[in-house]
Amino acid sequence: NPPQAAFMSNVNKKFMSEARFLKVPWPCSYNLLNIRNLGFILPEFKALILLHKVGLDCTYRETYIDCNIHKVPDLKYFNNIQIKSALETTLTGMNEITPLDDLVAELKDMEIKTIKVTFR
Repeated sequence: NPPQAAFMSNVNKKFMSEARFLKVPWPCSYNLLNIRNLGFILPEFKALILLHKVGLDCTYRETYIDCNIHKVPDLKYFNNIQIKSALETTLTGMNEITPLDDLVAELKDMEIKTIKVTFR
């Protein structure tokens, strides 16, 4: 991994107390495992997004009471980020499987998928 460096030029500058990356709440039955940038040497406008859908046990009544478990992640709802295209890939991101035309990533219970996104 490349070394990380942080610089502050104006100590008196006010910083945001929070950052909202989504315009709508993330679906409660999906976990966002990782977002990995693909531009290591040259900057690229691509990233891999790893998603996981939880499996539900209907015998436990308190699970996801205030949750629409049928809602799926819509990649169009990121704040200030425009996605040009999205492709389902193998877990490693090496081989492309199928495009996500509507930018909606639907998974089966307990499934993990990798989505390669290209930003505008």
